[in-house]
Amino acid sequence: MKKVTVLMMAFVLVFLAHAQLAHAQAVLTLNDGLGHSVSVTDNGSGDTNPLVGAIYWSGTLGNWTLAASLGQSQPLLVAPNLLDLNVSGTTSNSGSGSNTLTSTVSDSGFGPYNQPLALELSYGGTLDGTGSFTLLDNSTAIANFSLNAGAVHGSAIAYLPSLASTDVLELETVLTQGNNLSSTGDEKARVPEPSTLLLLGAALLTFAVVRTKLAKHGA
Repeated sequence: MKKVTVLMMAFVLVFLAHAQLAHAQAVLTLNDGLGHSVSVTDNGSGDTNPLVGAIYWSGTLGNWTLAASLGQSQPLLVAPNLLDLNVSGTTSNSGSGSNTLTSTVSDSGFGPYNQPLALELSYGGTLDGTGSFTLLDNSTAIANFSLNAGAVHGSAIAYLPSLASTDVLELETVLTQGNNLSSTGDEKARVPEPSTLLLLGAALLTFAVVRTKLAKHGA
C-alpha cells in the first residue's frame, strides 16, 4: 500500500511540473443558439478582469441577462487546478419560452504528458430547468453530467492516454430553461489529489480480485 501511495504522489508531482509550462490564452464563449454569441480572450476586448488567467463578462445575450460569466485558467489558478467556469443567467419574458445558453472556457498548454492521466470534473449549481456539465479534450467529451432542475453537485474522474501541449481542454455548461427563470452553474477541472486516486485504485484492485475469483469458481 505504501508503494501505491508513493506512485500516486509521484504521478501528481510530475503533472504539476508539466502544468507550469507556458500555455495559450484562455477563451470564454457564450452562445444562445439563436445567432447571439460572445467570444472573449483573456485580457482581450470585452474582458473586464485585468488579471492574467481570468476572463469576466456580463451583459445581455439574446433573452439572457448574464450577471456573472467567469472563466479561469493558469497562471491565476494554482496547479493542480486547471480550469474553472462560473455562469449565472436569468431569462426575461420576451423569449420563445425555451432558452438555451451554452458557455465554455478553453485553454491549452497543460502538457506534454506522455503517460495515462487522470482528470477530475466537479460541478455545482442551482438549475431552474435542465443543465449539463462537460469536460472535453480536443472537442471530445471525456466526462459529462446531464441534470434536471434543483440544486446539483457531483464529480467524476476521467482518463486520458496522454496530454500533448497542443491539446485543448474545455469546460462546457449548458443551461436550458423557460422565461423569467434563473440558473447558476460552476464546474472545475483539476488533477485529483493522491488520496482520491488511491481510493479509486484500491476499488479497481478489489474489483479485479473479485472478478478473478469469480472466474476461477466458474471454471
